[in-house]
Amino acid sequence: MMTCVPRILILGILVHGGGCVYIPKASVDRRSSLIGTDAGAPIQMNVTSREEVFSRFGKPAYSTQNDRAWGYLFAMETGKAYGLIFGPCGPHHFGEAETYGEDDVWLEFDERGVLRRCEKQLRSRFGNNPDRAWRTFAKTVPDPVRAEQLLDQSR
Repeated sequence: MMTCVPRILILGILVHGGGCVYIPKASVDRRSSLIGTDAGAPIQMNVTSREEVFSRFGKPAYSTQNDRAWGYLFAMETGKAYGLIFGPCGPHHFGEAETYGEDDVWLEFDERGVLRRCEKQLRSRFGNNPDRAWRTFAKTVPDPVRAEQLLDQSR
């Protein structure tokens, strides 16, 4: 009877674990890491223009009416899973699947269009709610938010 326990335990771990192997990326490319105050940063506080940010990041997910503030939501690959892949609603299959994490950047520009303030990974502090993160960040910006971009119109 004692020899059955380890086999059952191992079988339970394999089935519960999905039968897959997860391999994390050695280094995750966070776009938020491109923004800094030092001279080596590709996007520098009090130096980089709104146009330069746009050329690097593209159209923001959130913006104020006169583009004094922008919010970006990025997904980045964090690793790969190999083996028997379980989907939440789909069939099980053998193969590989990328895993993703979230990165977000909230930027405010001065009246000349130069980057003056930045917050990173703000939405994680608001229960992964990007609308709440955006509203909180934009409160101090002297430019109203574009209401049509908000997912939750009730707040």
